[in-house]
Amino acid sequence: MFTNKRNIKLAIVLLALGFIVVTAWAAFCPYCGQELAEDFMFCPGCGKSLAGVPGLRPGEQTDRRDTGAVERTEREQDEKGRNWYTRSKLPDKREIDEFLAKPNSLLVDFENAELINGESAYSLFQLDALDDMYGREVAREMDHLSSDGKKYWICKVANVIVERYAHRQMGKWQIVAGEADDDYRLMTREGIILGMELNEARDRMRDCSYKFHKEKSKKKQRVLHYKKSRRFKTDYFIELWFTPGENKLQKIRYGTLAIN
Repeated sequence: MFTNKRNIKLAIVLLALGFIVVTAWAAFCPYCGQELAEDFMFCPGCGKSLAGVPGLRPGEQTDRRDTGAVERTEREQDEKGRNWYTRSKLPDKREIDEFLAKPNSLLVDFENAELINGESAYSLFQLDALDDMYGREVAREMDHLSSDGKKYWICKVANVIVERYAHRQMGKWQIVAGEADDDYRLMTREGIILGMELNEARDRMRDCSYKFHKEKSKKKQRVLHYKKSRRFKTDYFIELWFTPGENKLQKIRYGTLAIN
């Protein structure tokens, strides 16, 4: 009888110690509380990048309702003098109007594949209206013919490139952060702008119907890839390209055709 009681007590102690060890070495996302493995590059719960996140240590947060870890993380980040992004609302009409009032400013609506300048809205791939859309002459070049003889056009204006087969309604659209005075400035409906930091851009994309698909690396640039599936049709995609090291948004690609 004595031996059984003693074994029961020992088992209880061992179970308690095991629970403490597992809890102590559990790692959790500082944004949403999702439990993580040590080699996770981004959170499977909220999709945020975990690269360089300060305060992500074992046992830092043990409950999704406990926001203390997030507060501590933000405080530690501020103390180190780094830029820390706190989620903000989407741009309202006043902010958009102020942005479009400045020269060479464009608003892009990926939900409806539209480009809006200071005066009008256009279908983003409306080849016959490109000069009006961008307010200047667009250089057009036929790149190749498809197997059935359809022309593939590449159109360039400043830091924007539009590509499309003549018989298709969609193609590829790209803008690169420019340095020339006449290069275009961009804002999306989500409030994404060129030069934005990676984590802020990722956070704003959470309100978009395009779902995070993967993160990849191209020539040391981090690329966030989003897509929206269409039944029996080519998926839409959005790619956000960031500069090496600084992780500032350098390029946006959007469309339906295969990416070269």
